[in-house]
Amino acid sequence: MSDIAIETERLLLRAPTIEDAPLFLRYVVENREHLSRWEPLRDEAYYTLDHWSVTLASQCARIRRGDRFSRILFSRETVEGNSGSEPEILGSCTLDPIQRGAFLSATLGYSLAAHATGNGLMQEALTALIAHAFGSLGLHRIEANVLPQNERSLKLLDRLGFVREGLSERYLRIDGRWQDHVRTALLADHARRPL
Repeated sequence: MSDIAIETERLLLRAPTIEDAPLFLRYVVENREHLSRWEPLRDEAYYTLDHWSVTLASQCARIRRGDRFSRILFSRETVEGNSGSEPEILGSCTLDPIQRGAFLSATLGYSLAAHATGNGLMQEALTALIAHAFGSLGLHRIEANVLPQNERSLKLLDRLGFVREGLSERYLRIDGRWQDHVRTALLADHARRPL
């Protein structure tokens, strides 16, 4: 189950592998400026193949253990060879950590390439991911924390049915400083089922 691929109308969501290190490196280098205001500061080692080889080895082990569920987004056209373009990572979505027992919860994280924003791809991907989380993974709750100024992301979560639960002050160190985050959550009982 840890390596199941999820298909949507336009996307293939599949588990990362160690062999994806060059694709991840390309993704973070090409989107460095675009993602920097939503992420922690990255040192130069982050933008190396060695970093991504080690990081993916660790992440893949956690995916196999079941305490992380991560999928990388590809255009189905490129994967199926219909576009004439090489497959490239368009984004990623992750449930991490997955907590079992009485909690049955996970925290959602996601990112999308600059050139892929604004056309509903992340909503398409997260709709499928959420259905899998509340279905096959058996989760009860998904939490997402977003910077208040990230209006596009907050609107996306609203459309997906996430409820704003409050403000977590100085929650994460993003772009070099401690920043507040809007805490949102979606319960399995309230999730909108995809059509």
